[in-house]
Amino acid sequence: MIGAHLAEQLATERHEVALFDVAYERERFASQFKQIRGDITKGNDLDKLPANTDIVVHCAAISRAELAERQPERCMNVNVIGLDNIVRWSLRQKAVPHIIFASSREVYGNPDTLPVPESQLRQPRSTYGRSKALGEALLAYYGTGHNQPYTILRFSNVYGSVHDLPERVVPAFARNALSNLPLTLFGGEQVLDFVYIDDAISGIVQLIDGISRGRKEVCNATYNICSGRGISIGEVARLTKAACASDSEIRSLASREFDARAFVGNYSKARADLGYGPSISFEHGLSLYLSKLRGGKSLA
Repeated sequence: MIGAHLAEQLATERHEVALFDVAYERERFASQFKQIRGDITKGNDLDKLPANTDIVVHCAAISRAELAERQPERCMNVNVIGLDNIVRWSLRQKAVPHIIFASSREVYGNPDTLPVPESQLRQPRSTYGRSKALGEALLAYYGTGHNQPYTILRFSNVYGSVHDLPERVVPAFARNALSNLPLTLFGGEQVLDFVYIDDAISGIVQLIDGISRGRKEVCNATYNICSGRGISIGEVARLTKAACASDSEIRSLASREFDARAFVGNYSKARADLGYGPSISFEHGLSLYLSKLRGGKSLA
């Protein structure tokens, strides 16, 4: 989801972009980009990548926390072994490309303080969060021991894309509210940080610009890409129901053990080094997202 939106933005800025994925949505990109079909868990597939690649933005992952809990071996294979294959491919190149790794606020687990700086102790609660923390450690090893340049971006909950997974909280609430179906909360008191897709993409583009300009402070650094504002899941449900003028019932179930109780990110480091700053409030982002859905675009 993030990778596809990023590719579209980079194309408008005249970057040469190649996509690498196991599958592509029919006709979404047409001939706009070079589309390479491959699997990051199969190391030889990565040899299909262009040899003159300057930057790899690695977004491929098992990213649904619930799915990762059900299929932990698959999650680790894709999220950790897949990353290791990418780095090994990178180190075989004559000019080693810079790897941008899409990590997650899940690495923090239940943080001790809010808002959370990048220096906060990582104590992931979920299988997905542990896989991302292992990926970060892997990059640190290759960065120190093998001179692999990298930058880690820890995204909070990114929303606003019609291409997002329908099971995620904002798409699920929006889809059900527009159909007057129940909105189901797992607990509902959890406070999370939601960042609109355009703001998330802006952060990556600003980092790419910094790398291209040779800014040393972004090399082997870690940044939070977030909104800096916390909203409870219950409030997200109420705001979505109101924005849709929906008759949906809001139902609460027991919270899940792997869900974090609270996360609000501190993006001051990204602001200082990248010029990053979110510009779209949750209410405005939700309105933009619902307008896309009402315009007939699918959630698939």
